[in-house]
Parts: sequence; C-alpha cells; structure tokens
Amino acid sequence: MLEAVRSRGSDVVVVVDTSATQVGEFRLDSIAALRAVIGKLRSEDRVRVFAADVRATDLSGEFVSGQQAEEAVAKLKKRLPLGNTNLMSAIDAVRAALVAQPEGRTRSIVYLGDGTAID
Repeated sequence: MLEAVRSRGSDVVVVVDTSATQVGEFRLDSIAALRAVIGKLRSEDRVRVFAADVRATDLSGEFVSGQQAEEAVAKLKKRLPLGNTNLMSAIDAVRAALVAQPEGRTRSIVYLGDGTAID
C-alpha cells in the first residue's frame, strides 16, 4: 500500500486554524509547521492552503507546487486571528476541493491548530 502511495502524485490540503486562540507562539508554530509540510512535498505533489475560523478561506486558490505555495503563506501571515473555528465549514470546503481533482492521485488533509471547534 505504501508503494502505491509513493508511486503517485499527492494532493495535500493544509487547513490552518486562524481563530482567536491562535496568537503568539501558536501562530508562529502553525506557520513553521505549514512550511515544514510544504518543504517535504515531492515535485509531483501539490498543495492547497485553507485558513479556518468562522468559515474556511482558500488562501491558494488552486492546487500548486510546494515552490508556488509561498503566496498562500504570505496571506496566512497577514490574516488576523479572529472568531471561532468552524471545522464543519472547513471540512466541507476541503472535501469539495479534493473531490474536484482527477482520480489517480492520493489525497490528504493536514490540520494545524488546537483542535477546539464549534459544532
């Protein structure tokens, strides 16, 4: 199974919690973790970054290579941490983004945050 995963390109969605609880060191750690995920992508992999608070916001606009993801990181750094985390909204948005992609690629979701959400 691992060989099958390794032999295909992957679409990775990273959901970064940008709610009011994500300030200071939490924020810095999230950005560092995002950069670490992006840095581990292979040339055939693609990434899409979403911010998650009251609603999910697509910071990438489309799946891009790891080298092209810096614009999404810059947008994330400018985003104010406000409101609550609505994970249902984020999962719905992420699912729609992944389902719209061609089959034959592995699909993953990475969540960076404290795990606290409203229902």
